[in-house]
Amino acid sequence: MANVFNPWSQTDERDQPGIDAPLIRRQQLAAYLQARRTSVKVILIAEALSCRGGRFTGIAMTSERILLGNDTKLNGLTMGSERSPLPAPYLPGAAARTSCPAALSRMTDREYGVYERTASVVWQTMLANGFGPTEFALWNAFPFHPFADDDIESNRRPSNHELQATGQILTDFIDLFPRSVKFVALGREAESALRSHPMQPPHELMRHPTARAAKPANGAVPGQARPMGKLDEVIRRLALGR
Repeated sequence: MANVFNPWSQTDERDQPGIDAPLIRRQQLAAYLQARRTSVKVILIAEALSCRGGRFTGIAMTSERILLGNDTKLNGLTMGSERSPLPAPYLPGAAARTSCPAALSRMTDREYGVYERTASVVWQTMLANGFGPTEFALWNAFPFHPFADDDIESNRRPSNHELQATGQILTDFIDLFPRSVKFVALGREAESALRSHPMQPPHELMRHPTARAAKPANGAVPGQARPMGKLDEVIRRLALGR
């Protein structure tokens, strides 16, 4: 696929030299999934990996700064005030950064690991509403990072062809978990992907937490779209219903 980055098999100039960054990301994803196989209660599906989140960690909506224990808002919810990498069962084993500090433009990214706003908002909302780290799992309708016009630091919406070509990956991900889990679609593309899934799981629909305005999914008919809720409202309702 053109202008698509697969973090589990590819590398570029923003990755640290001298390490096997794709291997590290595969190992971190495997550890993340294994820790949640039987404990997950809610699965959140977004649109695609971003240039600042799972592209470096291998885990959807999860930044390096979270894994390294440097997202202070999350640390206040999970570990008190001390900064330390997320312990098991957040991510069994030691977390590692794959980004190259010298290749990053932001000083805070160089020092603390790459920050991704969506990741921080989603994790903070789940933890603040009483969900333990292994009680929710995060994924995307399109599993890779799509970027625009050869700009690896940009994000774009995946095409219909890309979503269809990778649909089996979403199916395989959902099949990892019990049928009793609740689903949340973050935006129209995620909703469309869940509706296309063979199981067609019932799901809550919410606006992407960092979206400026709602956009219809590929092929959506204007005026017929289901209303979208807000992240905190949807997650609070799910927490109360447990």
